[in-house]
Amino acid sequence: MYIEIREAVLQYIRNNLACYLLVALIFSGGIMAGALMVRVLPEAQAGELSGYLFHYFIDFSQEELSQQLMLRESITNNLKYVLAIWLSGALIIGFPLIFIFLFIRGFILGFTVGFLVDQIAFQGIVFAISAILPHNILLIPALMIAGVSATSYSLIIIKMRLKAQKYNVNTMFWNYSLLITLSILFVALAGLIEAYITPVFMKIIVPLLKINLT
Repeated sequence: MYIEIREAVLQYIRNNLACYLLVALIFSGGIMAGALMVRVLPEAQAGELSGYLFHYFIDFSQEELSQQLMLRESITNNLKYVLAIWLSGALIIGFPLIFIFLFIRGFILGFTVGFLVDQIAFQGIVFAISAILPHNILLIPALMIAGVSATSYSLIIIKMRLKAQKYNVNTMFWNYSLLITLSILFVALAGLIEAYITPVFMKIIVPLLKINLT
């Protein structure tokens, strides 16, 4: 059973390798654009963001926020992207939106990490690893799976319309939705990590780094 599942996964990756490369390129482009945006951010705006961001993380580390609330917000915010990508893939006219959503999500990640590093240098790297990396280990694959499955499904539908090729659309749609469901599962697990594990890391790391978050 395990071997069959592994072979099916490997075959799916091989069949959609071009989509994976495209999605990874767009997401990486968003990360780089976000990191570069930090460099052109006005000083006054950077100061405001610094205060907001660090106060948010200190509340996070001190568990002043409800873990249930953090879990709900994390899942809700990230679920919006996955469902938006799913809907964009299901609707042919929404095909370009897949890449826009992926780019925006990458941009946010790149900007956040870049801003932390810009503000507190090496401490920012450690801070980002403890605050951002844990849940993104699952969140990024969730976005990749959603983006690739949406792109692949849309391309097949477009090819079917343009070249009058026949596919089992119902089966394709259910397979597509199944992959999106897998992405949603990853989002839920990422939310659990962000709400219950990340604050533990933050509570340990912040005092060690002695970061001034006032």
